[in-house]
Amino acid sequence: MLVHNLLFVYYNSNCIHFIFFDPIHRPINLLPKHPDVINATFSLYTRKNLQNPETYNYNPRINRSQSFFDSNKSTKLIIHGYNEDAREWMHSIKNNYLQLEDLNIILVEWPNGDDPPYVQAVANSQIVGIMVGKFIEFFKNIPLENVHIIGHSLGSHIAGYAGKYLRGRVGRITALDPAGPLFEGVNNSAARLWDTDAQFVDSIHTDRGHDKIPFTSFGMYETCSHISIFVNGAEKQPGCPRERLNALLFEESANRTRHLVFCAHIRSVEYFIETIIPDQLIAKPIAYQCQDWSSFQNGECHDCGLDGSKCVELGPNAEKNRRFKNKSRGHRFFMATGDSPKYIRFQYLITIRMAQSSSENRQAQNAKIFLEFQNNRKNQKQQITFNSNYQKFEYGTNYSQVIVSEINYNQFDSIIMNWSHGPLIELITRSMFVDSIQIISLSEIKLRNKNQQRNIEMIFRPESIEITNRNGIKFHKV
Repeated sequence: MLVHNLLFVYYNSNCIHFIFFDPIHRPINLLPKHPDVINATFSLYTRKNLQNPETYNYNPRINRSQSFFDSNKSTKLIIHGYNEDAREWMHSIKNNYLQLEDLNIILVEWPNGDDPPYVQAVANSQIVGIMVGKFIEFFKNIPLENVHIIGHSLGSHIAGYAGKYLRGRVGRITALDPAGPLFEGVNNSAARLWDTDAQFVDSIHTDRGHDKIPFTSFGMYETCSHISIFVNGAEKQPGCPRERLNALLFEESANRTRHLVFCAHIRSVEYFIETIIPDQLIAKPIAYQCQDWSSFQNGECHDCGLDGSKCVELGPNAEKNRRFKNKSRGHRFFMATGDSPKYIRFQYLITIRMAQSSSENRQAQNAKIFLEFQNNRKNQKQQITFNSNYQKFEYGTNYSQVIVSEINYNQFDSIIMNWSHGPLIELITRSMFVDSIQIISLSEIKLRNKNQQRNIEMIFRPESIEITNRNGIKFHKV
């Protein structure tokens, strides 16, 4: 066996702990620190004590009659990851949830255990998970199905260890870009977050590890949940190159590392925060089951399936897909976002339908296409690049691409299309012939009948099918 388990016991804390060794994926292991050294703290917030939390250790002595904790209400625990100095995001999640409903919100911090080296924090995380489990267990009358644990990075695996300690009876675990280094490739459900750790497990991936050099990214590409959502393919997150440059030039050292190194890794948190209060969203954050990111971008996956199991909402509403958890396990779901807050925007599948070839001398063009969406009623415009690299457009062929926009589909009045065949030869006038542009909304789904869902589709036709590289042509909705 590649993975060997070494069992040892912390006698004083009565915790059982496993070390998982793998010669490839986890070749280095350290013993964890003692629970008393890690000294995890649990800060309870409710609507009655928004500014003054009740703070406990992992083995609390609580006078329940004097506590704000209410076992009749749902409970959410939020756990940070490795070496996170800035934890404002935990309070953002807490504040948004408490704005939405009255809950028990518990922030779990383990600052004496998350320090470098990373391999030590990995070892400590397993102990922290048991501490979380013991803390939940202390409230003997709390229904475990009403407990939701939210973790970022290493905190995702801590949530998993807590779920294992409680034998998978926790209602839900949400993993925000679960840590990849020393976890991805370790094929042992006891060693990391697994879909058996709670009744429902969902994960949001933004910084994939997969085929990259170790420790150059911080997330994982392997699925580990009932619902695994890979936002922007969990590859390059829009806006991060700009943030890294700004961090390098202008940020103070305290914030520089967060934006320079962890931009993509922390995006999972930012996306999740936006989804908590539905009324503040521009559009629904719908992800689609697909083989890979490239297939999704090219428009191969925009169907929710006959029963709706092939698409899911990112965030709290992922809960709606719990009934499909056995069908979705092991599959990847994909969606696209914008490059700045508000990240969650309308997703559209744009298909450019080239005109059929004719007796005229119509030559395929190597082109880059630019589209301008127009909402004349609100004087709203947005320019997008259809294809970032020059490609050949053949006649009688359709070309598809997923894009995001702040403009709602029902506000589109017209589209202006321009194209270029390269800055060095732009002076030469050439023509493309386009039959129509089809737009399918990926953010709005309507019922075709009680058993089937469909996307909203729109067709735009040009004022002239001939479009030169000198003059744009307007397309109108039909």
